[in-house]
Amino acid sequence: MEKKEFLDKNGLGTLVTQTRNAISTAKAQAISQAAADADSKVNALGVAVKKYSDDADNLIKTDVIELQEAVWPLAITFNLSPSVIRVGAAATVTASWNVKRKGADVTASSTVKLNNAAVTGTSKTLSITAAQAVAGTLAQTLDITCQGITKRETRNISVVHPSYFGTVASGWSASASAATSNDIKALTLLLNTSRACTRTGISVTNGKIVYAYPKSYGALTSVKDGNNFEVLGSYTRSEVTIDSIVYYVYVLTNPVTASGVKQIFA
Repeated sequence: MEKKEFLDKNGLGTLVTQTRNAISTAKAQAISQAAADADSKVNALGVAVKKYSDDADNLIKTDVIELQEAVWPLAITFNLSPSVIRVGAAATVTASWNVKRKGADVTASSTVKLNNAAVTGTSKTLSITAAQAVAGTLAQTLDITCQGITKRETRNISVVHPSYFGTVASGWSASASAATSNDIKALTLLLNTSRACTRTGISVTNGKIVYAYPKSYGALTSVKDGNNFEVLGSYTRSEVTIDSIVYYVYVLTNPVTASGVKQIFA
């Protein structure tokens, strides 16, 4: 009897065929899975290599930018005018700027943001409302980006209570009265950020020099004349409330007649 006939008669032919097919299918699946795994690993390797390459490129770019910034930094001029305004009063402030790099003006080719808002040109007018004018500082930021380099500059607008300076009659003295407050407010108004103040060309005829400023600035430690002599002891200090703010008021104790006087308050 032939081998094939024997296998077919005993039902083994089908089993052999199925076994061969199963082996063939398993091999195909294994090969397919191996190929898929290889593709996945190749893709993962590609992603890793790209990330490494990108990271390396970014690091190089960062290093180059930092080097350029160190060697040829952005030179920014940023000014506010005026930089001191009065408490509770609306004001107009002009912000101006200029950008240079490697000695060349690059303002026009720079991206500029003033207080996070894009601006063009070299200046912008800022409108400060009375409500915004609260004692303290109003920070103004300027962001410049040029040739891959970004730099920020900050300037402050100082918001202050006024100081006062001038001369009064020989019999005048400071008191807590409304008349004293009004007399002081009639003097020259100054916007000082501290008690330090220098006044020149003072002329007085049988009168007294007066300097008043917010008490929060602290007491004077020195007053010198044009010859650098200490004359603080020639003044009498009082406290007067003006518009709800306590002021130190320094008044020359004895009346004088003089012209071209210089007083350096500190």
